[in-house]
Amino acid sequence: MCVIMTQKKCCAKQKKKAGVNMDMEQKRARHRRFWQPLQKGEGAYLSVVAPVSDGQPPYHLRKAESVEENWLSTQYRLEKAQARMQNTYFGQDAIQCEFVNFGPGVQAALLGAPYAITKDSIWFDRQPPIKDWEHPVVFKTDPEHPLYHAIAEHTRALCEHSKGRYAVSFTDIGGQLDVLYSMRGEELLMDLLEYPDEVLAAEAQIDREFIEYFNTLQKMIGPTGCGYTNWIPLVHDKPWYPLQCDMSVMISPAMFEEFVLPSLAKVAASIGQAVYHLDGPGEIKHLDMILSLPEVHAVQWVPLPN
Repeated sequence: MCVIMTQKKCCAKQKKKAGVNMDMEQKRARHRRFWQPLQKGEGAYLSVVAPVSDGQPPYHLRKAESVEENWLSTQYRLEKAQARMQNTYFGQDAIQCEFVNFGPGVQAALLGAPYAITKDSIWFDRQPPIKDWEHPVVFKTDPEHPLYHAIAEHTRALCEHSKGRYAVSFTDIGGQLDVLYSMRGEELLMDLLEYPDEVLAAEAQIDREFIEYFNTLQKMIGPTGCGYTNWIPLVHDKPWYPLQCDMSVMISPAMFEEFVLPSLAKVAASIGQAVYHLDGPGEIKHLDMILSLPEVHAVQWVPLPN
């Protein structure tokens, strides 16, 4: 999908040129085509997003009183969704997709990693809790965790507020080996050589917890009828997820085949359909293996290093 972002204000005449005549169902139909084999002559999808300038007063979003309110307050999350809906023009194929954002790879926190809330994100790799593999580690999602409750509250509230006007995303659960990296730290790279069986066993548990949590969120989002989306603003009638392994830039194709590919295949098959987030040119060496997975429908390409 080709995404065009612009900061130019969009007036009524520009709206007409940019596809304002498409209603939500027509846009949903266009997004459905993305998940089907392209026919001859079909090309790019265009997502045009711009500030609205049509004479109507904008929604003035108040400043959050704290970083905690910005990230954790359900009411403030709803206010941000309302501001985006009123102040933004979504042209051509663009659909408003509200990202239930609790930081990249929040599954690490739900499995026991400490988290740190900052102005720009929530981080889970500052104090990795796994110090060694001498003691058995059990990976189990904590349904009483404060972030578990916050994600559920935000997801339900946004689904109720949407009323079909926008799609609500899965939270960024995380890539399985990236989640394990948050819980173990840089030592995980040596563990691949020294403790391969322990790493594979841990990854299998994280896979299981990922699938279970994904299904929990799916049951919240599905009944709204707004479709399924993620931090990638694509909408589908069926559940899907952007799989990833950002730490794979640091490992060889042989290690990717041993430690990453089986997990990707298992999770992709379990959820039904997926896009792969290829995080920079360092992952190109793994691309052929990623493309071998039938449930990976597309690759989202980040062409430059972060």
